[in-house]
Formats: sequence, C-alpha cells, structure tokens
Amino acid sequence: MNISNILGWCGIISGLGGMLAWMIFYQLSINYTQKHLTTLCQKIYGNKHFFVGKLGMTEFLLLGSVACAVFINYHFLYKRGKNIKINRKQYPTLTKKNFLFIVQNHYRWLIMNISSLFFGFSWMIFSSLFFYLSKKFT
Repeated sequence: MNISNILGWCGIISGLGGMLAWMIFYQLSINYTQKHLTTLCQKIYGNKHFFVGKLGMTEFLLLGSVACAVFINYHFLYKRGKNIKINRKQYPTLTKKNFLFIVQNHYRWLIMNISSLFFGFSWMIFSSLFFYLSKKFT
C-alpha cells in the first residue's frame, strides 16, 4: 500500500465516522429540542407557543443558531466578565436572565448543538482534505 491508498482510506474512514457522529448528535439535539420546546421558546422568543407541533428543518436550524450564539457568548464573553452580545432585534426577550436560565438548565442542548455543528464541519473538511491529498500523491 502506498501513501495515496492510505490517505484515500483515511478519507473514507473520516468521512463515514464524522457523518455517523454528526447524525447521532444531530438526532440527540432534535429529540432534546422537541422535548423542551415550550420552555426554550418561552425564554428565547417570549411565547411558549412560537412553534407548534413538530419542528421543520428551518425551525430547528433557527433554534440551533440560537444555541450556538448562546454557547459562544457564554464561554467567550460572559465567563471573562464581558457583556453578552445577542441581536436584540431578532431575539428581544433573550435577556441576561433568560440567557443564564438557558445555560444553567439546558446546557446539554447547547453541547449537543455545538457538537453536531463541529462533527458536520469536520466530516466535510477532513474527508475532503484526505481525498485531495490522496489525489495529489497519485
């Protein structure tokens, strides 16, 4: 086996492994979001009936973007003593009190959304990189 074959197999393994990890964390975050939808919508949008029934893909991605914003603000700004920066026009009821409530009571949701985002990007980037290097060393 030469270096090209090894890099090709690394691309296949990282692609399948990353895709599998992304699907698991994505499904876990969807299940958690569906179970706690009313409290999350109450704290983020001020209306616990903002989303009714099952979430579609766009609604879930919207809530996932809020989770990423809250997670990043908490770890990079709030823990260092700086003020949080959330778009007040888009999320007018996401005050500091609601922000801390989400972090304290739904931290698992934040972790699952960030992990899903990380595995989704790493799956695409690393498998593409390995396939590119495999083709380059041919």
